[in-house]
This record gives sequence, C-alpha cells and structure tokens, in this order.
Amino acid sequence: MKRLNKKGFTLIELIAVLLIIGVLGTFIAKRYIGFDIHAKEKIEAVQQTAQSRKDGLYKYAGIEKSEEDAATDVETEEENNSE
Repeated sequence: MKRLNKKGFTLIELIAVLLIIGVLGTFIAKRYIGFDIHAKEKIEAVQQTAQSRKDGLYKYAGIEKSEEDAATDVETEEENNSE
C-alpha cells in the first residue's frame, strides 16, 4: 500500500498541544490571581501615607487646608469606606 504524502498534524498531536497549553495556563493563572487584591491594598497604604504626610506638612507650616484639599480628603475617605 502506497502511503500518501500527508501535510498537517494528527488529531492526537493537536490534543496534546492543547493539553500542554491548558496546564501551563492554569499554573500562570494561579500565580497571578491575587495580584489585583494586593495592588489595591498597596495603593490604599500609599494614599494613607501621602495623606498623613500632607497633613503633617500643613500642620508644620501652619497652613490651613484649602477647600480643594478638604474635598479631596472627603472623596478619599468615601472611596476607602465603599470598598
């Protein structure tokens, strides 16, 4: 029997490649799943630190907060309480 000149991949080869991609995808997903939560926590910590340093600077300089700064403080507190 003469063998035909086949081009392409067999079904088994395609399934094996998809399986390997799926396994690698699960490892990658497990590794990066909690990054958004940690990033939000770090952002909140940086915002609180910046706010406290800003408040300390105003206090040290004897400057009263402007209306814009007071509004920003209220917005930041509302955002932190809503999450």
